[in-house]
Amino acid sequence: MRPGSTIYAFEPDPRNFELLCENVARSREVRTTVTPAAVSDQSGSAQLFHSPTNMGDHQLYRSDESRQSLDVPVTTLAAYFDGQASRSALVKMDTQGSEPRIFRASGVVLSPTARQSASIVEFWPYGITNSQESVRDFVERLSTYPHQPFIIDHPHGKLRAVGWDDLKRKSDTDLAPPHEPS
Repeated sequence: MRPGSTIYAFEPDPRNFELLCENVARSREVRTTVTPAAVSDQSGSAQLFHSPTNMGDHQLYRSDESRQSLDVPVTTLAAYFDGQASRSALVKMDTQGSEPRIFRASGVVLSPTARQSASIVEFWPYGITNSQESVRDFVERLSTYPHQPFIIDHPHGKLRAVGWDDLKRKSDTDLAPPHEPS
């Protein structure tokens, strides 16, 4: 990271937030701001549905009836950063299907004009669809950005470049659940 850079971390789950704060306290070399909130397409509050088996699989939508939920604060990136664009940013996002909502309400924070920025985004069509979003619309939005998409090729341990049209086709076939929301 460049000198003077800041990490902004968001975590809505109280237990995960506590773990995040412990990890941040161990690294005093990097300025980090942690916020106990989810990021989505509107500010306020929402239900966070807990996975009973995976602390990284809490969701802002009900995916099955067995999940317990709690009310958590929610913000948008545009609101959090007061509509200000960054000259450059590295965004890492793993929000279990809420990624389209975050991008939609990010304003200039995650803008296609931010050529010096890059995003590492979990692309999970099943979760996107379960959150009542369109995978195809999300890929269309991402294709307006000036960046080359890559897929993490886990079996070969490398990044593999992919075209936007290839990603659209792939999301329609082997990545997406059987039904898109109407």
